[in-house]
Amino acid sequence: MKTRIWFVLLALIMVLATLTACNTPEKGEKGDKGDQGEPGEKGETGATIEKIEYDDQGRLVITLTDGTSIKPVEDSHPDEDNPNQFAPASGFEFATNSFNSYCLVSYAGKDRFVVVPETYNGYPVTEIGDNAFNGNTYVEGVSIPDTVETLGRGAFSGCTRLTTITSLGSITSIESHTFSGCYNITNITIPDSVTSIGDSAFRGCTKLETVTMSENVESIGAYAFYECTNLTNIKIPSKVTVIAENTFQMCRNLTSITIPDGVTSIGTNAFYECDNITDIAIPNSVTRVENNAFYGCDSLKRVVLSNRVSYIGNSAFYKCAIKTVFYGGTDLDWNDISIKSSNSNLTSATRYYYSKYTPESEGNYWHYVGSVPTPW
Repeated sequence: MKTRIWFVLLALIMVLATLTACNTPEKGEKGDKGDQGEPGEKGETGATIEKIEYDDQGRLVITLTDGTSIKPVEDSHPDEDNPNQFAPASGFEFATNSFNSYCLVSYAGKDRFVVVPETYNGYPVTEIGDNAFNGNTYVEGVSIPDTVETLGRGAFSGCTRLTTITSLGSITSIESHTFSGCYNITNITIPDSVTSIGDSAFRGCTKLETVTMSENVESIGAYAFYECTNLTNIKIPSKVTVIAENTFQMCRNLTSITIPDGVTSIGTNAFYECDNITDIAIPNSVTRVENNAFYGCDSLKRVVLSNRVSYIGNSAFYKCAIKTVFYGGTDLDWNDISIKSSNSNLTSATRYYYSKYTPESEGNYWHYVGSVPTPW
């Protein structure tokens, strides 16, 4: 009887050992990490990024709106040879460039805050490739080092939780769709090194309120700020010569726009339905205002128009509320403008003709008092 009991116990021990062995990785091996669930919705009182900055020792510090500070990447750690530099988070994929440098090809991680490393395998990271972060719905803050000179097309497109970008490195251009659909970005500072902004670069950034551009920017592409509905003012750099089609279309909170003397044409739909603009000054350099340029700007009441404008396209000022036009030429000059259909809002407004000195004849004339157009 005792012998049978020992056999039964021995058999049970062997079964349990077998079951345990099937569920335990071999020693030294790390089991695969299970997939993370989709991120939950933020609570109304959830903390978000307030600022990202470097302290006096060169270490990155991220401060949240609740006053707490956190590490920028959950699984990062200081590099032993350079304690002020964060090691890359998991999820980065790199590829070699020419001239002994690396391109960040993609990031598939789920970290909230990501620090792009300055180096990889001992060589500088100089590029973030096309669509590298495209569609990532986890990233809220990104720090880009000065070694990065190129941001690819669509690099951060569709990063719907992205709110803060510490810097844009040393890039010379913002390519098409780079930040399109990043609708939680509220402000952006474009570095002095940038000379061009591509098509749809910030398209659909609906919470974008302020854009700071240096005077080095020479071109802004079509749809660049399309449907940036919270953008309130914009100063176009003086080197820009063309306002492309649809550039500021449906920027519904835009109240102030400065067009520099140097712009030669205002493109189709450029300010379509920017319905909070009240005044617009079209400088002496502009010769063409294309179709629908200010279509639906139903708060636009005052227009300053240079005498060099020779063409105003179909519906350029349709559905505007224009009361006053300060024209830079004479009535004969006005008659020489090719004004196409559906612009009665412009042509029927009270029109003043420019006179630097007190006019000697009766009529509607204007001059500048300081920088303000004023009737005589």
